[in-house]
Amino acid sequence: MDLRVAERRKWLKKLRRRVYSTKLQTAQITTVANDRLTLPFSAGLTVLSGGNGAGKSSLLGALFRCLTGAPSGSVAVRMPPPWLAAIEVEGSTAGAAWVSSLAATGPGTYESATDCNAAAVYLDPAAESEAIVSGLRGDPLYRDLLEGLDPAEMSSDLRSLLCYLLGREYSSIDTYEITALDESDDPVPFFVVSTENHEYDSLSMGRGELGAMYLVWRLSRLEAGTIVLLEEPESHLAVYSQERLVYVLARLIVQYDLTAVCASHTPSLLTILPGEGAVVVRSVPRPEIDATLDAREVARQLGVPPERSITCVAEDICGGLLLRELVNYLDMDLGRHLAVVHSISGESGVRGIVQGMLAFEGTMPVVGVLDGDQRGAVEGDRFVEFLPGDTSPERLLRRALDEWRRQGGTGDSPLVGADPVRLRVVLERISGIDAHDWLEELAAEFGGKQAVTRGLVAFLLRETVVAHQAGELVGGLARRVRDV
Repeated sequence: MDLRVAERRKWLKKLRRRVYSTKLQTAQITTVANDRLTLPFSAGLTVLSGGNGAGKSSLLGALFRCLTGAPSGSVAVRMPPPWLAAIEVEGSTAGAAWVSSLAATGPGTYESATDCNAAAVYLDPAAESEAIVSGLRGDPLYRDLLEGLDPAEMSSDLRSLLCYLLGREYSSIDTYEITALDESDDPVPFFVVSTENHEYDSLSMGRGELGAMYLVWRLSRLEAGTIVLLEEPESHLAVYSQERLVYVLARLIVQYDLTAVCASHTPSLLTILPGEGAVVVRSVPRPEIDATLDAREVARQLGVPPERSITCVAEDICGGLLLRELVNYLDMDLGRHLAVVHSISGESGVRGIVQGMLAFEGTMPVVGVLDGDQRGAVEGDRFVEFLPGDTSPERLLRRALDEWRRQGGTGDSPLVGADPVRLRVVLERISGIDAHDWLEELAAEFGGKQAVTRGLVAFLLRETVVAHQAGELVGGLARRVRDV
């Protein structure tokens, strides 16, 4: 069974545009060397990526302990990385802001403080489902546990998702919820499935199939607003199922109003995921967190061959962020074919990078994407496109919000997910400072530059000229991809 292309695109778009009950803003991390690292979170799903031993899983465990105050001996949850001295997570639930913190007090011991009022769960589908099966196989009387239990038939909606994910035609999936398997008394699932006139259960399933069943079952039972710390959900899945997993996760996260942070290095989560949302974690030679790259560039750095694509070089970080968000908003599929990087020396740096890449055969096709204020100064260069507007991205964003504030700052917030009253107060406070510092201050209040840029795209496109120029930019990039 397949999901239609249009439906898959819809869930990926909703993943970033939905207003979630719980929002994770940033995690501020202090290392034992007193370095400061910032981990920004994306709407719906953030992927922690990196090579083997990078610290993805241990960072996920640190986030769980920070959010829940769980003791360091929690079953199946990785210990925080040894280089972590403290972590502070900011977020909000139902509009109410909260802060959670975790600090190392000694080797392997931690102290936490949290006023997070959202539930947080740590989910390792492969390990947890295998532990259940192992427990059942070790009990020769496990069938007695099923007696007297009435199985619940999985809804056709969830069954269809599993059919798509695993490439099977299930006619039915029944779930027995066993509550006497361990001391916790939490219900665990025992699945009985029928497919093509064949019936089998959890004990006969392969690891990938069982883990996928367990993942869908767990996510569908969580209450709205739950934070999910998800450990390598792609474990034991076939390659085609790993590619489909992105769409299934997007569907479940949106449908059940969840906020997820996932540790993974599967290529599909990075190449199919909308442009932002991938964070690279490194532990050597020193701890680093890099959130400046889009998901496809992260995949390339991890050795994943790019699809037919081009490299877009922006003048700076803000230009790169605006480019990614415009593409994701107007043509999400196009985003899969673009690798966005930025110069550290403005327009001249863009030209240097483009010329350098053009000089070497076999490199990915490249195009410079200059700020809108360069449109009149640079003409006829076939290796250049332009961002919308007639000024720098920072000033374009500022101009749009200043106009909203001058008109009274009433009605819906132009910054998706931000309270309009709080936004108006912040804008009044930072109104007199330099455009670059203005964006830094705004980003510090509302989840980072990426979150601010993403949240303002729809508002920017209400301006006719900006919308027209953005359409020209995206159309031009799409033509370049087709010509590769």
